[in-house]
Amino acid sequence: MDLFEVAREISKSKNEPEWMLKIRLKAAEKFSELEGSIDINLDEILLYQKGKGAKATWDEVPGYIKEIFERLGIPEAERKILAGVSLQYNSEVAYERLKDVYSKEGIIFETMENAVKKYPSLLKKYFKSRKYDKLGYLNTAVWSGGNFIYVPRGVEVKRPIQAFFTVYKEGLGHFPRTLIVVEEGASLKYIEGCTAPTYSKMSLHSAMFEAFVKGNLEWVNVQNWSKNMLTLDRSYVYVDNGSLSIVSGNLGSKKVEKVPKIYLNNSNLTALSVSYAKEQHFITGFSLNIKGKSSFNIKSKAIIDDKGISDFKLKANINAKGNGYVDCETVMVGRGKSLTYPFIKNLSEEFNVSHEAKVNSFSTDSLFYLSTRGLNEEEALSLLTTNFLSEFAKKVPIDFAVEFNKLLDLKVRGIG
Repeated sequence: MDLFEVAREISKSKNEPEWMLKIRLKAAEKFSELEGSIDINLDEILLYQKGKGAKATWDEVPGYIKEIFERLGIPEAERKILAGVSLQYNSEVAYERLKDVYSKEGIIFETMENAVKKYPSLLKKYFKSRKYDKLGYLNTAVWSGGNFIYVPRGVEVKRPIQAFFTVYKEGLGHFPRTLIVVEEGASLKYIEGCTAPTYSKMSLHSAMFEAFVKGNLEWVNVQNWSKNMLTLDRSYVYVDNGSLSIVSGNLGSKKVEKVPKIYLNNSNLTALSVSYAKEQHFITGFSLNIKGKSSFNIKSKAIIDDKGISDFKLKANINAKGNGYVDCETVMVGRGKSLTYPFIKNLSEEFNVSHEAKVNSFSTDSLFYLSTRGLNEEEALSLLTTNFLSEFAKKVPIDFAVEFNKLLDLKVRGIG
């Protein structure tokens, strides 16, 4: 695989300006220079599949794509909450919708491809090849799809902006790039959903999420990729005199790596990560760099079933005033592993930080009680699982919560 050739091909097919091609090629060079390997042979992965461009109305979307997204309820959901929706099918955004009210308020919601051409000064300021790891440079070299959102100073986006990603081709590399800027006094809730059917060949999802926040950002990510998908995401969020809330739900994929790097300066972070691992390996956690008067409150809840593995990694470099708390709780319902790796470097006597981890199982008393109410063991486990992860459902829109609980029930019953 010639990564430089792939980067040039993608840039040419998108008719990108020269400055973006230079960023791609520089990232390809860094990828080649860095030692180490990734979890998949890129020679076996199709890194890019050209689409037919984004459509402005639902009627313009090709029938086969429309059928897939109608199964997800996307048009109905968009009408219900009156917000922008972006749908990515394989490598390209297939459908995008921007309400007139957004543009009137100075809000930008564009595909990354369009943003590169329409807002070059903004993109040049924020889209840079920073110091990444190998997968970060890979995404920068071959990114395709994703969204650019800009919320100007003092503007509140009153309804969530949603993005849905799906892969319907086996052996495909999926590299969306999302860039969000929230200016001082502004606020945004951004929701991502991810799904794919099961194929016989392994596929790769390696997204890049970057955000620059001076106001308030709520970021919700829910993934239910199939078990032959590797999810190796990279995220970088810079918060300066603002607040960040993260809600992450993980159900699918053979292996997941989601450890966002968060930079806080005079800012606050709240985060909830939930996972259900069944014959899967989930690596979640956070890498924190904290300065000024800042605080964080992180909660991780995982259920391990049937050879599942859950790793929670926390790396915190602290030179600040404030408080930090991390709570990791795992329930074992089958043979598996739950591991927690805290690494906290606190250089300040004015910052209090604690890390708590515990492992439990559903009590026999609870199972017996539910059996006396007519539930069999499978139904009882499903109910207890949903209850244990119920905090997640309270923090997402109702349609996401309903779908998440349905998927949980299927997982417990060994379906999907």
